[in-house]
Amino acid sequence: MGDKGKTGINGGSSNGLGEAAPELRFSLAVSVRHPDIDPAAISAALGRTPYQAWQAGMPRRTPSGHPMPSVGRESYWICTTEIRGQRNFFAALVEEADRLASCADFLHGIAASGGRVGLVVSLPGDVNIGATLPHAALKRLAELPIDLGVEVFPDMD
Repeated sequence: MGDKGKTGINGGSSNGLGEAAPELRFSLAVSVRHPDIDPAAISAALGRTPYQAWQAGMPRRTPSGHPMPSVGRESYWICTTEIRGQRNFFAALVEEADRLASCADFLHGIAASGGRVGLVVSLPGDVNIGATLPHAALKRLAELPIDLGVEVFPDMD
């Protein structure tokens, strides 16, 4: 998963009206919420660096590092991947889920100790983008303790 280059809808650069077509793009986010786990343990287990993270009881910070006037009620960890030039967001989601399957024991431990793991697809609202999730992939996803989310953002950039 990663930047696949830029193309327009149907591989072209026009929408058929002589206008530039919106760029195909979406993002995938893996998130973990847990009563008290150290976010460093999540990073070590998943082999990823978070976009944002904090530990329960510790001061929260914005993604740019500025302090927030609150402490985390629970531990939080999120890693986001931006994908461009690709229409099939479910293919990218399945690829991410397959990677997470190698950490299944850790993910089951998160769920068993009161935590939640999420995998969210964020789609732009200004481009025609869709995909089909094959039933075999859906079955594999169901075997993991991962909540699936889909969000649409009208002005996603």
